[in-house]
Amino acid sequence: MIEVTIADLVNSNESLTKLSQIKGPGINARVSYKISRTVKAIAKEIDEFFTFRKDLITENQVETLTESGEKVLTIPEEKVTELDQQLKDLLEADVKIQVDKIKLSFIENGIGLDPLDFLKLDYLIEDDTA
Repeated sequence: MIEVTIADLVNSNESLTKLSQIKGPGINARVSYKISRTVKAIAKEIDEFFTFRKDLITENQVETLTESGEKVLTIPEEKVTELDQQLKDLLEADVKIQVDKIKLSFIENGIGLDPLDFLKLDYLIEDDTA
């Protein structure tokens, strides 16, 4: 089980995609399966965040008319600060995901991950190479 902030999950989304597409020596069926299950579980949490964020924004929107008579959705100024704080609090929240960390030795020869990806995926990777 891992515990990570939602912000870390969201920030690692692109790197997770790269991880799911990793190829190279040592990336056998067992490793690929573990990576795919892990990415699926994390993607579910990311999707839930975006759904909740969309619902939160939708709840705070009001319909107004422009000078030309067009209907537009806006968030009233008095709600912007509160909404912003709610979203920040949500991003800072910890979430527990029922997956095991991926051993670095499983993916160290994989092609497709750069140092920035490893930094973004640090919460998910266990360095077992020492």
